[in-house]
Amino acid sequence: MEGVYRPREPDAAGPVRSRAFPGLLLARDALLRDDLRAVLEAQQRGLDDPAHAAFVGRLRGPAE
Repeated sequence: MEGVYRPREPDAAGPVRSRAFPGLLLARDALLRDDLRAVLEAQQRGLDDPAHAAFVGRLRGPAE
């Protein structure tokens, strides 16, 4: 259903992954226990993911 919030569950590796923004990972459990290091490590894994690079390329549009 469009426009309805549906909570996401963490994947097998732990973080919640965004469907809309490839590479956006939220280490929910680490965040709740105030483990900033684990939160940032999860986010860096997302930024290093080739799917994130492809997403950024699509946002930038065609190269001039």
